Amino acid sequence: MSSLAEVIIDDIYPRLYFSLPRLPARASSTRLNERGFSILLLLEMKSKEGKTLTVGEIGKIGKLSNSDTTRKIKDLEKKGFVRKSICNSDERSKEVYLTDQGIQALSIEKEYRKQWFKKFIGALEEKEKAFLHDMLRKFCINHQP
Repeated sequence: MSSLAEVIIDDIYPRLYFSLPRLPARASSTRLNERGFSILLLLEMKSKEGKTLTVGEIGKIGKLSNSDTTRKIKDLEKKGFVRKSICNSDERSKEVYLTDQGIQALSIEKEYRKQWFKKFIGALEEKEKAFLHDMLRKFCINHQP
């Protein structure tokens, strides 16, 4: 008998990956790609916890190289979505903060993705949606960044 991990990777994951509707490419006022969106989400999440992140911490959590992290943060900074500040505990490091413009862009992108996800789960019954919600919540609790 196959383990759950094998079933997920060998059977479920490929089917989901190729059958899920993709977020359509669009001309967006936010100009955010998936990586930029995920960085802004991470900054928002940590900010709600009262924490800040350095450029290096963002790279480590996002599993990015130093150069990729720096490039992406510079891109977000150019767009006015984040600002950097010297870290109080280590002057060699820079902390990254969401700006008001970044919060607004994130809000727009989150709403767009919510509408997309509502279409995706629309075929599920309420009981199935509740089960999916419980399973995803449990997964997230056990795998926090």
